[in-house]
Amino acid sequence: MDEIGPRVREMEKAGSLDSELVSSLFNSGFMGIEVPEEYGGSGLNFTSSLLLIEEMAKVDPSVAVMVDIHNTLTLLMVKNEGTEEQKQRW
Repeated sequence: MDEIGPRVREMEKAGSLDSELVSSLFNSGFMGIEVPEEYGGSGLNFTSSLLLIEEMAKVDPSVAVMVDIHNTLTLLMVKNEGTEEQKQRW
């Protein structure tokens, strides 16, 4: 959250997310919370995802929504419905 707060005002002025912040979220494992570790994710559960997103929303709701959608819609679809090849790739 320490990386998000200082960037909020500039991101709002620019009307876009800071690409360095997005990269940092991936590198920190926040963009793969429920993805099993064997596929490069954090291997945590839905509750962990909710807690992280709730804390992010206190700092910047836009970033929280991006992380939420990526984790709960995009990645869960691959996790639950994807082929082994898709899971390895994405």
